[in-house]
Amino acid sequence: MNQTPPPWRRPHIRCQWPPEHNGTAAVLPPPGTIATDPGGNATVYVGDQWTATPEETHSLAAAVRHARSITLVGNIWKAGRPAKQALHDAWTAANRAAREAARPPKPPQPAPCGLCGQPRRDGQPCTQRAGWGADDPDGPCRIHGGSTVRREQQREHLVAQTERWVELTIKARTEPLSPAEHRELLTAEKTLRSASKDGRLR
Repeated sequence: MNQTPPPWRRPHIRCQWPPEHNGTAAVLPPPGTIATDPGGNATVYVGDQWTATPEETHSLAAAVRHARSITLVGNIWKAGRPAKQALHDAWTAANRAAREAARPPKPPQPAPCGLCGQPRRDGQPCTQRAGWGADDPDGPCRIHGGSTVRREQQREHLVAQTERWVELTIKARTEPLSPAEHRELLTAEKTLRSASKDGRLR
């Protein structure tokens, strides 16, 4: 398996306190100054506090990416180590972005039988079961274009039957029902039992 090499290498980084002469700290260049030697080693002066912005950190990481080693000169705890971590984070982000850009797009996979299979926003097939929430049990799900007209009509009919069953049940407690109303009550009760058995009543 061929792997795309990361575009930025990770040079070895070490932190160093500013040098002293006779107990007095030497005068150092401004923070952010980069000095290189013929051997390919880089010295970066980071000062007493690491305050670089993400853009400045990215520029610094790009400038020293080819160095054999990097020495961060400054306050080790407040500047050196934060700068070291920031450089490593910048290289990691750049390498991740390069790998993502080099990775070929994943082709859509055919949906297994019995599933919706319509393309989602990410280009992959929908894995919801076929006909979920839609009229056609073998077609796309309702989220991906499946018709729900018949289901809405069934729902409205079920609501009407429920309301009629409640109305006739309450009336039967106080007065006798006519033969027509009795047939309506039985029909509504049968519809509700069937809906409960099919799982449409929850």
